[in-house]
Amino acid sequence: MKKRDLYKEILTWAHKRQGSGFLEEQELFKDLNLNKEQINWYLKVFRSNIPISENLIAHFNYDDAKNKHYFTLSAKGLAEYSKLEKPWHEKLSGKILFILFTAIIAFLVGKFGDSILVFIKDFFQK
Repeated sequence: MKKRDLYKEILTWAHKRQGSGFLEEQELFKDLNLNKEQINWYLKVFRSNIPISENLIAHFNYDDAKNKHYFTLSAKGLAEYSKLEKPWHEKLSGKILFILFTAIIAFLVGKFGDSILVFIKDFFQK
């Protein structure tokens, strides 16, 4: 799996568990079937940043009774996740929008070409 795809997959997985967080990171590693290399990459990218506020996933609770740690997306992780979930119109590239705009202009000129040309001619003669 490409690292960019893994990045998106981890953010999406963690976002689905925002309310209660997830128990131990082993849950993440198991659910996503991460190998040792991917786990090391995850730890480097998501949790090794100093200051700690730069981490994408943060430790947020420790349950004394169960001796368990809980993790969740940090504020920075939520911001990164929100970048992945853009509305459809923001996902369109500039090229697609340019082609669409050009097609609309071509249609309008084809449909109303004579009247548009007369309007432009009259506009610039004044």
